[in-house]
Amino acid sequence: MQQKRAYLSGMILAVLAAVFLLDGMGSFIKAYVSAGERLGTLQPAQLRDLGGKGALDDLRIKRINTSVWRMTGAVFLLAIALGPYRERRAWSWWAVLIGLGVPQVLSSLQILVVGFSLPGVLSAATVLVLAVTLWMGAPVLRKPAAAA
Repeated sequence: MQQKRAYLSGMILAVLAAVFLLDGMGSFIKAYVSAGERLGTLQPAQLRDLGGKGALDDLRIKRINTSVWRMTGAVFLLAIALGPYRERRAWSWWAVLIGLGVPQVLSSLQILVVGFSLPGVLSAATVLVLAVTLWMGAPVLRKPAAAA
């Protein structure tokens, strides 16, 4: 039973990594293809009027940097999930917990500051999925049960 849970845990992490990778790629493509970035209810033309062309470029640069870091993290998570995590190496469990758990918890704290928003709710949902997934893979750190 523990073998199946650990295998399923690794597959869920791989799917989560693939979703992060696709999201980062979509954001990256949008940064290069879209005519302009909206900021809240402000349209690109309004942003240009308020902050000049530099304001639109700054938003595009932020989107590009964020998407690159998201894709990088997704590739590392995918590599860990399909390699050492499936081999049940204890350090990989901790690497996923710290490397993905801490940033997602910090990101979901935006709910306290900004209120409920889609990114905050998605971060909180990711924390929940990650917690359940890591719980499923946790037997790797437990001592083997004594033989009856």
